Amino acid sequence: MDRLQLDKNAKLTGRVYFKDEVMWLGLSGSGASFTFDGTKLVLKLKGDNIAVGENPIDYARIAVYVDSKRVVDEMINCAEKEVTVIDRTESAKSVVEIIKLSESPMSAVGIEAFAEGSAESLPEKQLKIEFIGDSITCGYGVDDQYNRLIRIDGSSSPFRIGT
Repeated sequence: MDRLQLDKNAKLTGRVYFKDEVMWLGLSGSGASFTFDGTKLVLKLKGDNIAVGENPIDYARIAVYVDSKRVVDEMINCAEKEVTVIDRTESAKSVVEIIKLSESPMSAVGIEAFAEGSAESLPEKQLKIEFIGDSITCGYGVDDQYNRLIRIDGSSSPFRIGT
């Protein structure tokens, strides 16, 4: 499989840092989104010093959506783990969104993407809004127990509303 260059082929959201071709997400809501055209997409997730440390409660958490469906929801509790996001027999296009869900004090996560296919950045939106705050601002604790995803404006926004 070939490495996808997320710094060139993905729309980056929030605070994203690249070091040695690894995309590091620190703050809540940071991530990347792109259109994937291919058969297989694998993410190599890397934990920081918190993930391999003695504190079992401050792990980073990420989600990956494929065509608006959450296919990965992982706590990063080790130095490295691989997750297969897409694995299909025929090539097809899908929209992929990678989002860090946990707060910034709860560790950072590094991501490398490998694929049998190609990626193209989603278009930038005309306007952007960035919310800065704490867990209340982020809406933690409102995950819907039935895993429904409600789009506020019909876009590819990853926000969930639990009722």
